[in-house]
Amino acid sequence: MNANDCTQVNFWAQRYQSDQTPWDKGRAAPAFAHWLDRSDTPASGRAIALGCGRGHDALLFAERGFEVIGVDFAPAAIAAAKAQARTRNLSVDFQERDIFALPPSWQGQFDYVLEHTCFCAINPDWRDRYVQVAHSLLKPGGELIGIFFTHSRPGGRPSG
Repeated sequence: MNANDCTQVNFWAQRYQSDQTPWDKGRAAPAFAHWLDRSDTPASGRAIALGCGRGHDALLFAERGFEVIGVDFAPAAIAAAKAQARTRNLSVDFQERDIFALPPSWQGQFDYVLEHTCFCAINPDWRDRYVQVAHSLLKPGGELIGIFFTHSRPGGRPSG
């Protein structure tokens, strides 16, 4: 099985298409908002949101002055993210892409990688590859900004 396994793409695409997304609260993660409100938050820069879903976190970072690319392979999620960006008059580059097949030209181009529920949604066997992808995207000194799902449940998806 590889990262592009069509059952994975179809599974997530169907979830967004049928609006079966109980994890989507319709807003950015409160922890990201709280972190961005702190006085010691790093300066804005170029960020990429992996597995961005409907883009709530990416949009929040764009509101705060970050240049953001959001990627997800679920077409309905990306369409919703683009619609929200237009509605809110925010410039975010949302792209329908597999995070394991990003353009080589993106390597070393980001100050920040945003992680929120992508890591827990992928097959745990792919986690080392995810780490390699995230690391490859970062500029020297770049940072991973993440919220991780820490609760295990039988059968996964999400996986702790």
